[in-house]
Amino acid sequence: MALYYAFGDALVSKDELHTKIGEGKFQKFQRQLISREPTAKIEFLFGTATAKNVLRSFLADSGEPIGFEPIGIAKPLTVQIRHIYTGNKAEGFWGTKDMLVASAMKGISTYDAAPRAINFLVPKTKNNRNFRAVDATDKGTPLIFYSPSLAQSSSVVTVEVMFSSFPKETFDAISQAFSAASGVPVFAPASGYLVAASIVTKLLGNIGKSLVDGTPALKQTEEITFTTPGSDVAVGGFCLLLPGEAPASLLQDYKINKKGALARVANENELYDGEFPYAVLSLDGRENDEYKPFAPTAATAAQLDKFYNINDGSSQPLGVLVDALKLFNDMKFREKATSLSDKLKGLDKNSDEYKNLLAQYNAYIGNIGTKELLPPPLP
Repeated sequence: MALYYAFGDALVSKDELHTKIGEGKFQKFQRQLISREPTAKIEFLFGTATAKNVLRSFLADSGEPIGFEPIGIAKPLTVQIRHIYTGNKAEGFWGTKDMLVASAMKGISTYDAAPRAINFLVPKTKNNRNFRAVDATDKGTPLIFYSPSLAQSSSVVTVEVMFSSFPKETFDAISQAFSAASGVPVFAPASGYLVAASIVTKLLGNIGKSLVDGTPALKQTEEITFTTPGSDVAVGGFCLLLPGEAPASLLQDYKINKKGALARVANENELYDGEFPYAVLSLDGRENDEYKPFAPTAATAAQLDKFYNINDGSSQPLGVLVDALKLFNDMKFREKATSLSDKLKGLDKNSDEYKNLLAQYNAYIGNIGTKELLPPPLP
């Protein structure tokens, strides 16, 4: 599989971006954008990024698409699926297949597997079909991850697109779970549970296996980092996920358009309709209160086996467990903030070390939802 970043009209590989950063050219381009220099420009192998074609923030009033807010430590982060294209993978000898889109995200310091989120489960998809978002008449969500204040300096996000024929019972279980999800993905831990908002359901028999068996037509893991040496610092914007066998000519002829779809360079309204499936993600730094239930629901899904023993096919409310985990997470973030507070006291406030630790401190504070657990203000 391959991943490319969208900068203006260019599709840029991680290796090429790393080279531009090593040469200092990408940092110079970013400084020029921040300074709003109209001549800002950087050439890539497959296209050019300029001050005019790079999406900026707060462009809605001018009739242009809304741009991206910067991302970073102590800032909000939304990771979202913006476009799915089926390519030639949705139809086979036995007819059309169902499409499952799943995702997971965790900090690199976390050993345990992150709970798998089910974003879409679409029946009887067809080849060469575009999904900008799940239909309003269907159930699902493009949300992969949300944090009101990003505390992990490095994370990884995995997206899978699978085409298979799922049992009717699987659709029934997922549909019921999405009814309670309220804009947050349905989580499917490896143990065979479905977690949606305040309800947990144990899947019947082998239904849970149908969600993980099979080979994805598209699977990509991307690093989101701000401090790891030798890595590219994450920036807000679109990311293109392509199969590894996709030819380089595709990158020459196509770009990610303003709406987040793969389109002709010469005409961004002419979408790609070739054989290779693809997915487009976006990373953005806007705050979104609607997504605040994401973190406690994901934490609950990860802890289910330790707290519940549910019979197949039955459901139980999660209210007490969710509330307990919220308090537990708040206490953990308070402990981390208090520890950093002690370190900050002995540092020069103008030093880089102080500024970096202060950003991390603010990230921990931003994740404490219980006001009574906030530590005293810094001196």
